[in-house]
Amino acid sequence: MFNTHYPLSPSKIFLLSLTVIVFGLFVYLSGSFATATVFSILYAFFAVAD
Repeated sequence: MFNTHYPLSPSKIFLLSLTVIVFGLFVYLSGSFATATVFSILYAFFAVAD
């Protein structure tokens, strides 16, 4: 699921930063860290899944 050959590739860094932004957005909109965590994990899973 993760690219172990290039752990710091530009695309990987982009996905990680985008996930952090989405997490912060969910926290801001929902006001709940639990809800934001669930959605962010689901988002990150689909983002990195091949």
